[in-house]
Amino acid sequence: MENQRSKYMYRLFAGLCSFLIVLSAGAADSTAVMKLSLDEAVQVAGENNRNLINARYDVRIARRSYLETLANGLPQVTGSAALNDNLKLMTQLIPAEIFGGTPGEYIPVQFGTKYNANYGFNATQLIFSAPYLVGLQTTRLMEELSKQGLEQTEREVKKSVMSNYFLILVSEKSLEIIHENRENLLETLRQTRKLQQVGMREETDVDKIDVSVSMLDNTVRSTELNIQLNYNLLRFQLGLDPETEITLTSTLDETLTRYLASSLQEKEFIPENHIDYQIMKTQVEMAKKNLLMEKASFLPTLSGFYSYTRQGMGNEIAIERWFPSSIIGLQMNVPLFSSGGRYQKVKQAKIELEKAANTRDMMGEQLSITERQYRNNLHTALEKYENQQKNVEVSERVLESTRRKFEQGMASVFDMVQANNDYLQSESELLNAILEVLNASLELEMLLTN
Repeated sequence: MENQRSKYMYRLFAGLCSFLIVLSAGAADSTAVMKLSLDEAVQVAGENNRNLINARYDVRIARRSYLETLANGLPQVTGSAALNDNLKLMTQLIPAEIFGGTPGEYIPVQFGTKYNANYGFNATQLIFSAPYLVGLQTTRLMEELSKQGLEQTEREVKKSVMSNYFLILVSEKSLEIIHENRENLLETLRQTRKLQQVGMREETDVDKIDVSVSMLDNTVRSTELNIQLNYNLLRFQLGLDPETEITLTSTLDETLTRYLASSLQEKEFIPENHIDYQIMKTQVEMAKKNLLMEKASFLPTLSGFYSYTRQGMGNEIAIERWFPSSIIGLQMNVPLFSSGGRYQKVKQAKIELEKAANTRDMMGEQLSITERQYRNNLHTALEKYENQQKNVEVSERVLESTRRKFEQGMASVFDMVQANNDYLQSESELLNAILEVLNASLELEMLLTN
């Protein structure tokens, strides 16, 4: 008895330990942080983004639609069966003289049996149908169009994820600069209070610097809120759970260096290879098929069929007498007259084709214009970035000089606050210039990527 109790306690203890291990592992997983570089974020979005998943579903649906259309031209077989109980047989009157009766009189008779049953099958095969052949080609083009739509969605998702990634990096760098500036301003505030206590500074000087610190605190809170919102958007773009913690491993300097070193300006652009142009090209082909479809409606349709049936009759439900029948044949349907309806549909399809071709050509022209605009945007952004770098260097030197003069009593608190604001403004403008360079590079890169 004591031995059994010991075994029971051992099993209970082992089970408790296993439960605690699993629980701790689950807690560790729930607090795990997902670390993502720029390329890794794009890869995760490519696997989990909801829009991309739907685009892949569209490709699969288009494939099934093509197979469905293909199946319509293959043999079709249907089966049928029926059992009828004639509760009251129909009565017919026939002349009595047929059976030797009095002329002019009629005898009521009933024809048929109480039960009738039949079963059989019918097979058809489409031999020639121009609308079917054109429709098959059209669904093939629709499948190709869905694949192009998937590629277009992949590009859009990649662009949105990278753009948001850039924005988070810039915002976090801005927050870092604000924190550093706030610490420096707090040190200046502490020194000014000491000088005010010994009568070397006015109380208003302390108040002005204290207000500047408070304004920086508001900026910090606002920037932190924007960063959190951008992280939430990134989780949505990546198809992650809203509670997933994300850490970005690519730095702003690395990302900027990557695009500054790229040779986007030297890459050749061929509008006909762009996915938007390819989609318009496919739509033109579909318009051509639609025109062929309308013309094909003037042609006859030929199909073959075979039918086999067995019919049974009797006054008992267990029918014993069955009689087979079968038929084989060809059927042709020839459109003869539609009061001009088919002719007008052909004319309408021709206009739709011309419209699609015009839209395709317009797309090519728009892409060429867009390429020149994106190159100009990148060139302008690079020039602005270089100028803002110089502006930050000058503002930083002015701030340091003003701070030294302020500590020596040679500069007013207004000069100190103004120099500090100018420095923060120059840093903000530099970060905006960096973001413009990154986004302009991304726009041109996505355009040039075929």
